[in-house]
Amino acid sequence: MCGRLGLYATPQAVAERFGVAVEVLPEFAPHYNIAPSAETLAIGAGPHGRTGRALRWGLVPRSAQSPRQARNLARRESLRRYWRTPLEAHRCLVVASGFYEWQASPAGAGGESSRPKTPFWIARRDARPLGLAALYSTWHPPDGGASIVGFAILTRPSRGPCKPIHDRMPIELPPESFDAWLDPELTELDALCRLVDEPSPAEALTAHAVSTAVNAARNEGPQLIEPADGGCVEGLV
Repeated sequence: MCGRLGLYATPQAVAERFGVAVEVLPEFAPHYNIAPSAETLAIGAGPHGRTGRALRWGLVPRSAQSPRQARNLARRESLRRYWRTPLEAHRCLVVASGFYEWQASPAGAGGESSRPKTPFWIARRDARPLGLAALYSTWHPPDGGASIVGFAILTRPSRGPCKPIHDRMPIELPPESFDAWLDPELTELDALCRLVDEPSPAEALTAHAVSTAVNAARNEGPQLIEPADGGCVEGLV
């Protein structure tokens, strides 16, 4: 799924990972609880190569009457049917140090659990930033107000450490796929779908339970990703 993101990598680390100059990145501060409707860093194709830009999390369909109709996530299985236009022409990489997923508590005798879900922080073991496959679009309000450029993160069935936590996870692309994903000349649907179907990078992701303080979007700070009781889940994606 992916309901929250964190980004605390330095501009230098982002520049190295995504092959851009620090000068083309917008200023950004560390954030450990990025929720939908907030702006965060994305990498896209510019007139002179890759560039960085702050985009709003939530792609508002062109036909929408309100930004409340934004779509935060785009299922891989629905790309051809619902997301063809942005897939062909508006692709980017959302930069994240990691993301949160919530694991449901075991159901009781009655079939439902009254306990809150457990949040997990999931990140690369080598601490490098993730490049999450995303689509973006520009929405123009019917009343002529300010336009919104928003993105939706692509998701797929979970693998590796995410599998016991949630049934879906964001799609991370390996660096060798960055050029093709960001290439505005690449519009062939089969080729684009193959990119997001490839296995994620071979490096392990790690996952550990964190405090439910992350549930409130107003909470912020590095303490949100510190391990809480619940252990650690590790694996390869």
